[in-house]
Amino acid sequence: MNNTSPAEIWLTVVLVVIVMVVLFIVFRELVCWYWKINRTVALLTEIRDLLARGSGTNLIAGGASSDRVEPTFQSMAAAADKDTQGSRDAATRLARSGHSVEEIVRELQRWRGLSADEAREIANTVKQ
Repeated sequence: MNNTSPAEIWLTVVLVVIVMVVLFIVFRELVCWYWKINRTVALLTEIRDLLARGSGTNLIAGGASSDRVEPTFQSMAAAADKDTQGSRDAATRLARSGHSVEEIVRELQRWRGLSADEAREIANTVKQ
């Protein structure tokens, strides 16, 4: 027969669980380091914070800075170039959602990199 007491069995179980938890934490860190998961999470968090600051939109809660639903320029900014047609399309979307000429000019300058005169010309053309 086996002469192990219940206290010894519980001690063994607790030690095995502690060892497994420690091994899990160590191997998890190794996997995260190897696949650069921690770095990716940090970069994505930084990008999210920069986009939230630049757009005035609470991206985490999914809320907008005003009652109306505003088109997001983040997706347009990713492919932003200074071509006139792309800027005109962006301005048209803003005009359709009820933005004023000044708001359109400001957004075209911010996300499309246009000068004030270029943005104003496109905004006035679209708003007519």
